[in-house]
Amino acid sequence: MKIIKSDRIIVVLALMFSLVGMTLPALVKSPPEKALLPNGLRVIVVEDKSLPVAAAGLIFNSSVYYQKNCNSGLGRIYRSLLESAGFAGESRYDFNARLEKVGILNEFGGGQDMFYAAATGNADQLPLILESLCRLGFSLKPEAKDFDTAKNEAVRYVASARKFPQSTGLIERMIWKDLYPDQAVECRGPINEEKLAKIELSDLKAFAETVFVPNNAVLVVIGDVSASDVFAASMQQFGSLQASVLETPEPKKADAAAKSRKTEVVDFLDIEETEVLIGFEAPGYNDPDMPPAFLWQASMQDVNYSWLETALKKDFPELKNPFARYVPGRDRGVFLIGFSSREGNVSRPVNMILSSLANLYMNPPKGNEMRRVAEMMQLKNLEKRESRLERVFDLGFAELMGNFRIAESIDSAYDRVTSTDMQRVAHQMFSNDRYAVRIFYPLKYQKAEENPVKLKTLPNGARAIVRSFAGSEVVGLTLLFGVDACTANANDRRMTRLVAEMVASYINDNENRRLNNRLDDIAARLEAVFNNDSLIISARTKKQKLPELLEFLKNTIVRPDFSEKFFKTTRAKVLDRFDEENNKPHTAVVNSLIEGMYPGMNLTFKNISRGDFDNITYEMVGKFYREWAVASNLCISAVGNFDSDKTLEMISNTFADFPTGKGVVTSQCPPWAGSPLDKTEVKEIAIQGSENAFIAVGFRMKQFLNLNSREELRSTFGANSVFSHLLFASSNALIAEELKKIDAYRGLWGYYLTNKLSSVFSFYAVVPVDKVDAAKKVIEDIIAGIPQMEVSTDNIQAAGHKLRSFFNRVLEKSDAQSAVLANYLWNGLRPDFLEEILSIYSSVTIEDVKKSARENFNRYLMIIGRPKK
Repeated sequence: MKIIKSDRIIVVLALMFSLVGMTLPALVKSPPEKALLPNGLRVIVVEDKSLPVAAAGLIFNSSVYYQKNCNSGLGRIYRSLLESAGFAGESRYDFNARLEKVGILNEFGGGQDMFYAAATGNADQLPLILESLCRLGFSLKPEAKDFDTAKNEAVRYVASARKFPQSTGLIERMIWKDLYPDQAVECRGPINEEKLAKIELSDLKAFAETVFVPNNAVLVVIGDVSASDVFAASMQQFGSLQASVLETPEPKKADAAAKSRKTEVVDFLDIEETEVLIGFEAPGYNDPDMPPAFLWQASMQDVNYSWLETALKKDFPELKNPFARYVPGRDRGVFLIGFSSREGNVSRPVNMILSSLANLYMNPPKGNEMRRVAEMMQLKNLEKRESRLERVFDLGFAELMGNFRIAESIDSAYDRVTSTDMQRVAHQMFSNDRYAVRIFYPLKYQKAEENPVKLKTLPNGARAIVRSFAGSEVVGLTLLFGVDACTANANDRRMTRLVAEMVASYINDNENRRLNNRLDDIAARLEAVFNNDSLIISARTKKQKLPELLEFLKNTIVRPDFSEKFFKTTRAKVLDRFDEENNKPHTAVVNSLIEGMYPGMNLTFKNISRGDFDNITYEMVGKFYREWAVASNLCISAVGNFDSDKTLEMISNTFADFPTGKGVVTSQCPPWAGSPLDKTEVKEIAIQGSENAFIAVGFRMKQFLNLNSREELRSTFGANSVFSHLLFASSNALIAEELKKIDAYRGLWGYYLTNKLSSVFSFYAVVPVDKVDAAKKVIEDIIAGIPQMEVSTDNIQAAGHKLRSFFNRVLEKSDAQSAVLANYLWNGLRPDFLEEILSIYSSVTIEDVKKSARENFNRYLMIIGRPKK
């Protein structure tokens, strides 16, 4: 054992007492002092001589900007720029190096209520600390590369939020929106990915000019400083900045107290554990009931033997990380109860929490328990204030919310809270039906419905189909208006084209503010396309927004805003696209092939002139639209993670009053449209505007609508898909390989399209002009060999795998799947046809392929297009 001499102990003790004696006077902490600079910057100083350090924060009010530009992700981008972008006259590298030499550390953050830049360092470096904040707050000059990096970080953040909904605050932001569905709080919701994608560097200017101005900011300095010195240094550093005219936040519209707003949303994410958050309406920051709300938080979690420990965790030991948190905003707040669980069902703990809290007011803390709760909350505040930086945020946030003294007086306010106050506030928060529940289950718990596809024909003639799509996070909705290609005359085809293009132009108009604002309100994306077979209007939205989207789309179609000026503009666009399409070299070849295979069915616009469209008037279009946009010509499809029966009922109720009428579309096609061609024929046409020639080949086959058995489906659709893979769709397609051997390959594509109107197997080869005859001979030899073509099981499997992959890739998005189902519905297919198509390839046999070769590939039409000399 080492012996320490007593005389050394005396010296050490004497030195310790001497040091304590010298530092005791410096332990006194002064109360906050506030000054207002001429440009509106508020400066708050707390003298704290206990350590020779200083912490400072420049805190900005961002709520007004967010209310006007909410959920775009711009704030998240700017937060990243604060960490990486440079300044006017100084690079970020030089700025960081200069501060690190003297030990100054910066922090950044931001949200719906505030944006901040903060710094800590040695107190004798106060001028440099203030300079760093001034440059961060008012001199940031990001370049394009900085912006691109920050935007990519924001995109990654949005993606990660769905992986970690609790820790990233995603689920809490959703609760805010559930409880307060108005514009002022809407901005607390998740970042809108579509808005984020559209943000450009130029958008930062408006953001900076709105938020980062001195009269919109609070500067807080805490440390071994003199208040008078800080005020003088602040004036020197920030005084030359110009104030700006700021908008005053609109006062919130209070809802009637009796109004019910109970919501419960269950969703499935790619997460490991079930995440649950229950939110209740709570007082705002300036509300006198804020202290009791904080004490309820303490009672539930912060004190020893809290309610979460003694009740919730005891009854449900499987729950993990239970917490209670009160979050006051400027005008309103939320009280949150959350937990995670590995169980597949959390209904019991959620119901227990709701029922327990509903009766909580009947047993508020009293006497010693009340004192203990208040003291523990005061201790928590004191612990937080030991960090100068945390106190900077506390004071700055309180000043933005109304008055910094709120933060200073909260401890004494806890002592004044009575049991009666606790009882009243608990009754207001928990004993009503104004609450929200968000439950995120792992995808592994999501189960598909046994019969996911449901079909219904409404009394007015409209047809609806829904599909429950396990794993989908959005709802896809499609409205399809069919086109009569079998019996319609040329005039009706022109009218249909023009009307469909008008609807598509109206919906796709990015400058249609009234339409786009409404879509933003219901968080929906909408687009329309006309493909000669049908007008397809596709939309995507969140599951809970589907009722609003259905009503909006119905009203938009029933009462479109089509003026005569809009009609003339759209007609001009249609004619421009018509001319543009007809001038493409391959168009004449494609049109000749279609018209030769389906004569008299008006499937193309080959013989239509501009004058034909010029003769169509605004009144004619209006009359035709009223006859065409009727229930008998409408198919509605919805795909999403929902109850299919309830969704089908919702669609039926929404469209029950859709306009009725005979309609202009029939389903009657001539019998020969689904039969092979009578003979093989080769035609030549002249084309212009091309250096190459085209060879098109088409086979006419049986339509989907006439495939009445699984055997027919296998031996036609399945087998023909194998041939499309072998002939033109594969990377090693037979036609391409044979044309390459004679140096006649310049391109190859093909289609196997089948519906209730027609069924076409066709391919198109681009060949050099001087090799047309040789290429024609190669293709004819390949076709002649199709009935005897050796097809292996490997060929069938390869085609099946590729086509299944293609189908699944197309169908992984709910709106694409919805569009496919709407097309199936229009073409008269069974509700389960999608599932049958996805499973058909595994059962296709070599004999099926041979049968198709014998029956379908004997007679064809060949079109040879040679450039005009």
